[in-house]
Amino acid sequence: MLINSENIDSAPIEAALQENGFLLAEKLECGENANLRIEECSPDIIVINTSSPSGDTLDIVRTINQNIPRPIVMFSEHGDSVTIEKATKAGVSAYVLNDIRSHRIKSVMDAAVARFKELQRLKEELSETRLKLDERKNIDRAKGLLMRKRRLDENEAYRLLQKMAMKQNKRIGEIAKNILAMADLIG
Repeated sequence: MLINSENIDSAPIEAALQENGFLLAEKLECGENANLRIEECSPDIIVINTSSPSGDTLDIVRTINQNIPRPIVMFSEHGDSVTIEKATKAGVSAYVLNDIRSHRIKSVMDAAVARFKELQRLKEELSETRLKLDERKNIDRAKGLLMRKRRLDENEAYRLLQKMAMKQNKRIGEIAKNILAMADLIG
């Protein structure tokens, strides 16, 4: 999908993409409900053509990355370090300045996809780590609660959590979360 910003000529980009075997699923102007069209079209890669990424363009990039993450390649006529940093933070996978050379398009697209996949992997890993940390905190809090209420030592409290998890065929983290929720209800 190609999103054209500021009504600049996108013919060179379109030609370079087609010469390199990329199928242009759709072309739209920046304000044409881009996020909705992206959801409906579900492109593999999004190409944005802009003279310089405005706040609106970067907002579209942020929304794409939050709702339907895709590799985004931005072609721009301007690219000071601050602008490139803003675009990258918004979610642009590759930022290409000025000259669009057909023989470089494939490698730019491949690099953007590779960077996007690596970033997605890191986000998933971070999310899993946070989940495990939250689960560990819940287990520790539930153990502390059991130790106080039932006058158990730490090992006994943990074994009780294990038994409950095995009996209910659930993870210890789920049992701990349920115990804490019940404790909050009871007060």
